[in-house]
Amino acid sequence: MSSRLNEKDREILIGNEPFNYNSVENSYFGGYFGNDSEDYVEVMIYDTNDNLLETSVADSEDYYYDSEKGGVKLKTGTILRKLGYDRGRFKVTYNFLRKLAGSYQTVVTDQSGNIFNGDVDVNQIDKTLFIKEDKYITHQISPSRNEIRLVTQNIRDEKYIRDFYRLAARNKKVTADASSFSNIEFVGTAEEKLNSTQIRFISPAGFEDSGQFEQSMVGGTISIPNFFLVDRIFPPVIPTADEVGLGTTEVVGGDIFQASFFLDENAGVKEFKKNSSNKFGDVNFSPAFTRFKDLTLGQESQTFQQWDDGVDFEGSGRTLDDVRNLSDSKFNCVYLKRNDPNPVIDIVSNSFLRADTATLYTWEVTGFDKDKNGGFKRIQPRPDGEDEGGDFRIITPSDEYATRSSQSPFIATQTINGETGNGNTRSGARLRLEFFSKDCHIGIKLTIRDNTANDESTIHLPTIIETH
Repeated sequence: MSSRLNEKDREILIGNEPFNYNSVENSYFGGYFGNDSEDYVEVMIYDTNDNLLETSVADSEDYYYDSEKGGVKLKTGTILRKLGYDRGRFKVTYNFLRKLAGSYQTVVTDQSGNIFNGDVDVNQIDKTLFIKEDKYITHQISPSRNEIRLVTQNIRDEKYIRDFYRLAARNKKVTADASSFSNIEFVGTAEEKLNSTQIRFISPAGFEDSGQFEQSMVGGTISIPNFFLVDRIFPPVIPTADEVGLGTTEVVGGDIFQASFFLDENAGVKEFKKNSSNKFGDVNFSPAFTRFKDLTLGQESQTFQQWDDGVDFEGSGRTLDDVRNLSDSKFNCVYLKRNDPNPVIDIVSNSFLRADTATLYTWEVTGFDKDKNGGFKRIQPRPDGEDEGGDFRIITPSDEYATRSSQSPFIATQTINGETGNGNTRSGARLRLEFFSKDCHIGIKLTIRDNTANDESTIHLPTIIETH
């Protein structure tokens, strides 16, 4: 039975020198057959006159590695019967292959090359639908026959294109994303892990078999960020503490960790109105920030007994939650026209952070609604699906905004992952609010938390926004 290889190809591909799959320089081959999840056996069936009858792929359960004899043992009878060859004389050859890209399957595409997953109308084959092998085309073979140039077919599929580019990649990056499905952990019990020197790779992205390192990773590098975080050295930055709350982005770096926020004039649907001091309010809330940023929440009453100029309280309480109104002459509060449509605003964090790490933002809406008789009552949220009642609602138009808590309609949270900034700045979390009532006095509380460094900062600016 003749070989599919010509004499020149046989000289290049077949030699008498042993090949060491375990060496580091050969690790990219992925080890011996059977060590890689992409290994498969191609079956070629001939008649007694060496005419090729059929090619197929053997089921993985029809062959196994014989550790005693040191080779792969195949169940030829079972393989032939599965392919419909119950009786007769045949010659069978096997090719032990490893798939690097593509597959031995066929796909159906539309005229644009997109994979078609619906019911195939056979009358549309080669008209609007096309059957293609999930493979790549050999465009050119070098004269030495040591190199080939491949090109893609008109198949617009992410995996098909990604695998093609990986063929020429010198390095392949496999990431454990720290989710419950993909993680690196030390081997052993909880107590043994404290001194363990063995690492297990669980469900790595890009590999079907979990809980093992692939042979192709031999000689590679394991990188674990923040493995031993013992200290942080921060470069000096130009912004100072006096500038907290004045920018439109968060400032990253330095030794300042301070929550702050502003009202984005370019977002939402709203119309500003001059306050009682005949001014358009300060969207950075600078006077309120300066006044309240150093207060210890829960102990404000000790301060407000002597320091309540321009601050009006509801009842006998003297905490920030009890503030019902701020003097416009002292705090330059922001007034919004209560028109149709309802005013919609974005409150945006411009906090100072020590590092560009994952940060949890917790927003809380506070305040009072002034009734027609001059009395005050605490604001209430409007329930979802209702067209009446309530003074405000937290809304989340996209994943760039905080999401309302299932525990309280006054609270919304958002997490921004690290390494999203540009230099010393990054975009902050956003809270979107819609208002329904007139004479509402709205306050905002923001808590930021960096769990990596165990940092937390809270700022509460009461009744800084009013609807009129």
